[in-house]
Amino acid sequence: MTVTGEVIDIKCYTTEMMGGKGEEHKQCAIDCIKGGLPVGILDAKTEKVYVVVPKAGMKGANDELLPFAAKVVKLTGTFAEKSGQKILIYTKVEETK
Repeated sequence: MTVTGEVIDIKCYTTEMMGGKGEEHKQCAIDCIKGGLPVGILDAKTEKVYVVVPKAGMKGANDELLPFAAKVVKLTGTFAEKSGQKILIYTKVEETK
């Protein structure tokens, strides 16, 4: 599966802290992701939020996706869901133009 959307930090998006998304939230997202809070992607088409984790053996999602905070990326991977929690286990990340 491929999801195109904004890289967000889950806490701020969920609580709408400082807007929780977009350019005005970029520095906060960077700080939260650096601090180890869960990183996610806000699907541009459906507005669904996926917590993202890397495929086994890859660099951690927070380290790899930090440069893309508040930017739109395309993540490719597999989807898992349990008890309503949506997870995207990604294998590839590409910044979109």
